[in-house]
Formats: sequence, C-alpha cells, structure tokens
Amino acid sequence: MQATAASVEIGVDIGGTFTDVVCRRAGEPPRILKIPTTTGDPNTTASGDSGSDQPQGVPWGDPHGISVDGPPATDIIPVAPTAPVRITGDVKAPVVIHRVTPPYPRSAMAIHLNGSVIVECIIDKTGHVRDAQVLRSSSPLFNQSAIDAVLQWQFTPGSLHGTAVDTIFDLTVTFQVTQ
Repeated sequence: MQATAASVEIGVDIGGTFTDVVCRRAGEPPRILKIPTTTGDPNTTASGDSGSDQPQGVPWGDPHGISVDGPPATDIIPVAPTAPVRITGDVKAPVVIHRVTPPYPRSAMAIHLNGSVIVECIIDKTGHVRDAQVLRSSSPLFNQSAIDAVLQWQFTPGSLHGTAVDTIFDLTVTFQVTQ
C-alpha cells in the first residue's frame, strides 16, 4: 500500500464539548471530524452526556487522543503524477528500444574533433522523446546533431507503481572520429 501526503490538524474549542480534527489529503477538500471532548472520566464527555449508554472509549486505543499512527486508510488510491518526474525512488527508468546514431558534423569531422553532448528531455508515457535541450556540450558543433538524433529515439516508458509516467531523462550522445 502506498502512503500519500496528508496532514492532520487538531483544534480544541476551549470550554466546548467537541474537538475538531481536520484531515487533509493532497488534492482533496479537508474533512472535519467532531469528536466529543472527554473529561478525566472516559465514560463521560465535558457536557456529561455522550448521547449513548455505552462507555466512550479512546480513539484507536491511545489515551492521549488521536494519533497520526492511527489505523491505515483503506480508501487511498495511488495517483499518477501529472507533471514529468525524475528517476528516483519508486520511479523506474525508461529503456531505449530504438536508437538513432547522429550524423557527425562535417566541421567537427574536418578537424578530427571528438566530443559529447548531454541532452535533457522528457520521455512521455508512449516512449517518445520531447522537449530535448542541451545541458552540457564539449563543443557547440555537436549540439544540433545530438538533439535531432535523440528526438528520433524510442523507449519503453518509465513507470511508477506499474503505471507509465512522463519522465525527465538525461541522455549522453558521444561523437568520436573512427578514421
């Protein structure tokens, strides 16, 4: 089960008969739970009437009230991120399935120049490359050739908990004179 970002805020109405507990989950409206405020006797509320003939117990067995370590929520469904994610934690990296070799720039070939270009791009949920841009380059002579080639590469998409996601990926394109 995957945990999601959530927060709990507890506010006490001084002199009141209820404790307000505000539960917030990312992307959802807050939920307010009203819990009867108890006195030192767990069988009565501050007003003396619990509305029930049963003893008032303690939430989740914690004598100090509600704890963030309460029972796990069972209605949490993992949601795929809407923005591209970096390859960290549970995010699985895309895998190249078709690579295009960039043409060697003539001006670099003429002077037997070797080099490399690091291209940052987004690999979308279908495995296509988009938004490619040069992060670092040993020579600007290689930049356009590297970007043109990378945009033709094909990948199996990255995934998060088995669901395909857009990923931010760095690719290194190396140019080396072989003659």
